[in-house]
Amino acid sequence: MSFYQQFELLLNFVYHSTGDRLQRTLIADRSDLTDNNNDRGLELPAFTDVKIFIDSLLIGYQTNTNIEYELERTPMICTPFRRNLIFENGLSNLIKTFIDFIFLIPCFMLLTSLIQEKNAKVKEILKVLGIESILNNFAHAIRTLIIFCLLTLLLCIVLKQKPNGYFLTVNFLILFLGYLIFGLQLISLCIMIAQLFDKNIRAKLTIAFIYVLSLFIYSYIIFWPTPIQYLLIFFSPHIAGYSLFQQAVLHDLAKKDISLFQTIYRYVPMYFPTLIVMIFSCIFYWLLSWYLEKVFPGEYGIPLGWNFLFKQDYWRSEKFDHYTESLPNRNALFSRRNSTGTAIVHVNNLVKKFGP
Repeated sequence: MSFYQQFELLLNFVYHSTGDRLQRTLIADRSDLTDNNNDRGLELPAFTDVKIFIDSLLIGYQTNTNIEYELERTPMICTPFRRNLIFENGLSNLIKTFIDFIFLIPCFMLLTSLIQEKNAKVKEILKVLGIESILNNFAHAIRTLIIFCLLTLLLCIVLKQKPNGYFLTVNFLILFLGYLIFGLQLISLCIMIAQLFDKNIRAKLTIAFIYVLSLFIYSYIIFWPTPIQYLLIFFSPHIAGYSLFQQAVLHDLAKKDISLFQTIYRYVPMYFPTLIVMIFSCIFYWLLSWYLEKVFPGEYGIPLGWNFLFKQDYWRSEKFDHYTESLPNRNALFSRRNSTGTAIVHVNNLVKKFGP
């Protein structure tokens, strides 16, 4: 029996030994791949070092042969994080692009609907009827959220179907909840963007610019402290979506060795705190949308100053008398005439009120 055949027998025994069966899983240990040059034998995971030594003694005893082997390993410099083949291969990029495609199309549809209604003066008609425009935004948000629910359900089913996929150890409801909140954050951002523009192309280019900028920034934020990552997740739904994808993938690795995972990936945000930050981001964008509606009310609206929230008059309740107020010298005001005999009316303040 040649040395190579003995080594193949050793590997076969190692991979089917009792210690390997105790770690029974369909997910390969992709956290320690070293086969960068496709060299045979270099793809051995680190835990086989000790197993080869122990199992070689058993094989030598059973086959009555002496087995010699050599292992060469290049030492790796310890860093706060380690790049992983999971986030660098083509399949990972394809999945992330597919997720972006699913969530961006309903966002563009929402932007188109909101800006078309804005140009058609629908908000002015609603104000005449006593309906706040923010309620109209809620209606659009609910419609888009229903679309996101169906798309997210389909996406989670597809991600969970792959037999050797990334999300086998991630609970289906947790994965669904994460991407549903991601869709809600995108809706909130789109409603805020729609308050700033009157043309579809400008609003869509703004969303596209935020998306491209988020892609560029996300490749670097893994070096940055976790609070800064949470801050970027708060402002950018795209960074939040990529972070959720990364956390769901790393969930498989965390199940293998919690202490090692927390050491290597200690800069990665946690799943549920990320969801809480995204929920606060949704509230922030809705409040900002309401604020922009007050400052930029449209062609026929009465704009408020940018600092109206800090004025006491805005928060003070006022009572309006719908009947004609008596003027002390009303007869004197209306009795004035010019040289041509035509009455002149001076309007000092004209206030437009909607609602009852």
